[in-house]
Amino acid sequence: MPEFPCATPVHADITMAAGLGDITCEERESAYVDVSPYEPGDRNGAEVAAATEVRFDGDRLTVRVPEAGIGWLFKRQPALRITVKLPSGSSVNAKSASADLISRGQSTRVQLNSGSGSLSVADAHDIGVNTASGDVKVMRAAGSVHANSASGDIEIDHADGEVNAKSASGDIRVGFAGAKLSATTASGDVLVRQGRRGVHKVRTVSGSVSIGVAKGTGVWLDLSTTSGRTSSDLSVGDTPAGNIGEPDLNLQVRTISGDIEVLRTLD
Repeated sequence: MPEFPCATPVHADITMAAGLGDITCEERESAYVDVSPYEPGDRNGAEVAAATEVRFDGDRLTVRVPEAGIGWLFKRQPALRITVKLPSGSSVNAKSASADLISRGQSTRVQLNSGSGSLSVADAHDIGVNTASGDVKVMRAAGSVHANSASGDIEIDHADGEVNAKSASGDIRVGFAGAKLSATTASGDVLVRQGRRGVHKVRTVSGSVSIGVAKGTGVWLDLSTTSGRTSSDLSVGDTPAGNIGEPDLNLQVRTISGDIEVLRTLD
């Protein structure tokens, strides 16, 4: 269980295969790492955990699990549980083949990449999350969010900056979008509970789209569906008093067979 003194935020690079990577940024003056078998009593997992590289150099923490099949006994990696604790405001770059990755606490930047694992980020300024088949969950971003999943769902609770979300067959759900948004999915639904400003481009083939417009927000509607239905409770010229010139929000929505709904939120 290595622990390295550090009074300021650091950058963590974590590479693993299977299991769980759990990273927490909190008020502390050290970087802590624990690597153990995901299943207690797994002897193969214990051997791989003991061989995992943990290094701290300057302001950079490196955690690297040895690759299977390259000078290693096991052709398939045992699942590990990697727990990392960092000073608040640190940045995280974590990669896995199939392990789920979780980032807790407040970070500066978080980049998570997995082949098939699910990804979760609690709070960071800028966030990048990419997975082939896992789900993506982002709770809060003060800056931008870039999220991609081939078949998983993408959920973003709150983003003050730009949002770019893509999924082939998963749903995309955004609680609050404070700036420019791009959401694309082939067969999934898209839900934006509250849009505030910027251009919101939404594209889906067969999924439905629902967008809430924040109270007091002027909006321009550019909605098109080939065979779906379009509905809106915003009247033509629905611009709040005091809004002059360009509208705050520009909605550009396209579907083939999916329905489109636009409504004014109450808060």
